[in-house]
Amino acid sequence: MKSTVVFFVIVLGVVLALEHPNIEVREDSTNSRCIWTFATDVPPSGCPVTFPATGMADVISDHIEEAVGDLDTMVEEQQLRSIRDGNNALKQQLERQHMTNDMNSLQGQIDEMTSDSTRMEEHITGMQGKMVTLMAQVEKLLTAATDLQATSD
Repeated sequence: MKSTVVFFVIVLGVVLALEHPNIEVREDSTNSRCIWTFATDVPPSGCPVTFPATGMADVISDHIEEAVGDLDTMVEEQQLRSIRDGNNALKQQLERQHMTNDMNSLQGQIDEMTSDSTRMEEHITGMQGKMVTLMAQVEKLLTAATDLQATSD
């Protein structure tokens, strides 16, 4: 029950703060009392008989404006939290993108090294074939030299 009453008081306060009622306070000089009507703005002096100085309406209005200010502050804080959360999500996305780019770069380097390794392996295989051929020719030359030396002795 209390929360319902507080809710309605806050709603009424917010409504009054957003759109001030048009209250006229004037003095009835014959009876020396104040008459309140919904006609014009509240005079800055208030009603000297019942509410001296600025009047009770200004006090209530100040409280309502303070409550609205507090609500505005809460809304701004929530928006800042939302922005901060959004920024964190964006930072994480950027970090993920940088990591993906780094991984792609590393994968490219690995692929290039694999390609170089394959080319070197093919080159080594070719060199081994040439070495076998060269060894066979050297053996033929040795055999021919040995035969030539044996015939000349």
